[in-house]
Amino acid sequence: MSFLRQEEDEAYQTITTCAGVYAAEWTVESMPPFRRRLIKAAPAWLRSRLTLNLARRLVTQSYSGSRAMTRLRRGQASVHLRESVFCSVREPVARPLCGFYAAAFTRLNALFDLSARVEVVSCRGTGGPACKMSFPVLDSRGEDGTA
Repeated sequence: MSFLRQEEDEAYQTITTCAGVYAAEWTVESMPPFRRRLIKAAPAWLRSRLTLNLARRLVTQSYSGSRAMTRLRRGQASVHLRESVFCSVREPVARPLCGFYAAAFTRLNALFDLSARVEVVSCRGTGGPACKMSFPVLDSRGEDGTA
């Protein structure tokens, strides 16, 4: 993927974002239908926690050397990635390289009726100590997700 980062246009971001969306959809589609229905039927506070568990699994399945630590407090989720395959670069780059994960986490939440706009807080690719993302988890059905 490093050759895409050399392009002047948005090719890298576009491709990794699409790949993240597809990875989230494939993760959910590969689940047993009963489990998908169970998560969708759960209250918002539980759905958000179950979706973070899926996010951790997606990270590990995407690259076996990666690990994600997740946290949910008062409707605010955070994800700390270790050894992201996308962000391991020789020289720091100008923009975060975590687009794959940000898109995947956003899509995972949407597939379970949760609204989340994932923000990259820091990225190893830009010289940060680790890849960290943060996002508020909001229920798109109008339920209270803070329980």
